[in-house]
Amino acid sequence: MKRKLCLCLIIFIGLQSDQQTFAQANKRESFSINFGPEVSFPESAFKKTHNAGYGGSFKAEYTFGKHGSATINSGLSIFKGKGIF
Repeated sequence: MKRKLCLCLIIFIGLQSDQQTFAQANKRESFSINFGPEVSFPESAFKKTHNAGYGGSFKAEYTFGKHGSATINSGLSIFKGKGIF
């Protein structure tokens, strides 16, 4: 059992280091857009009056140099209130 666990750990570490070696960087003068859904959970006092929320986020990135870029992030979350009764 210990031998299998050690073998799995060695394989996992090897795969992780391999992924980091071949990480891709954005090309110069490139533009990318990302968007996706989100789920939000209220906490503390806000949790007493509102249920879980939903929404989305948007990110745009322009790479203008080898190590420089500008990003714009935006998002919207909607929370529905709990009923009185």
